[in-house]
Amino acid sequence: MLDVNSSEISVSSEISTYNIVLGIVDLFQAIFICAGNSLTIIAVYKTPSLRKIPNMHVVCLAIADFLSGVVLFYEFLLRLTALRLEKNIYLCLSVYVGLYITVYESVLSMSLLTFDRFLYICHPFKYERFVTARSTKVSIILSWILAIVYGFSPMMFYSSDNTECTYGVIPKEFHYYGKGIAFFVPLGLCLGLHSYILKVAVTQQRKLRKTLNLPLTLNIKRKPAVTPFTNYLKIMRMFLLVYCLFFVCWCPWVISSILRETHDISDQVMDLLALLGMCNSGFNFVIYVLLNKDFRKTFKKMFSFKTNISSIFSGAPPPITTSERL
Repeated sequence: MLDVNSSEISVSSEISTYNIVLGIVDLFQAIFICAGNSLTIIAVYKTPSLRKIPNMHVVCLAIADFLSGVVLFYEFLLRLTALRLEKNIYLCLSVYVGLYITVYESVLSMSLLTFDRFLYICHPFKYERFVTARSTKVSIILSWILAIVYGFSPMMFYSSDNTECTYGVIPKEFHYYGKGIAFFVPLGLCLGLHSYILKVAVTQQRKLRKTLNLPLTLNIKRKPAVTPFTNYLKIMRMFLLVYCLFFVCWCPWVISSILRETHDISDQVMDLLALLGMCNSGFNFVIYVLLNKDFRKTFKKMFSFKTNISSIFSGAPPPITTSERL
């Protein structure tokens, strides 16, 4: 990510325009990502209706996204101070470690969330028996352990022959197998499970509509929902959008990392593709606001509370509610 020599630690007074521009983008992106995901975590913590088992995975994903913002802020500091990480290969690799941990934990969180929905819709009786708050916590802890081990693997297997702290410091075997398998296999399984549970949900809804003598046309925007599966399809739409955006944002970077070993792809292109991937960490908060009614209500309450507090300190009377008017 940072084009740095590797012979001794020094600080250069010259900062390229490229590093200045990218550093500023890193900073603004970090602020947006950290703020949005902090609100998601607070919303689930403070709202009883959101404290459900599936949302434990949502919080886990939000924490991983929040840490992505921290990694971006770290990159901003490195770029804007023109720090040269020479002879300290571990400090050089720390940027990659942070990036790989957060990205892989996001992959694992979405996989666990997909499997949770698979059990819920396809095997509801098994879901009640096997999916508990305790088992979910254990699976989340194991996912973090796996993500940390994966993230620190470049520390153990790095290309010591490389003379610059660029993408070339990671051995090509890691790009081929580490990134390819770790990224595409879980997401491929998620796609298969999503397709299957969507098919099961639609089939079951059609059967239920036929039994109730209702129209067979699926209308997920209908209010109130005429069947339990209509509500589920709304939630499914949100999770599918989260999954698809993650794949679209990170896929170019992963594929380019693999192709870079045989094709001439510059570090600048890799940096821009990594920024595109990092954008995904800020999208999830927007998706929750747009597609989830409970999150929308919670965020409204949070911001209205801040508005009331500010109006008290400014001396302005609080807004009159409907019940007070009556």
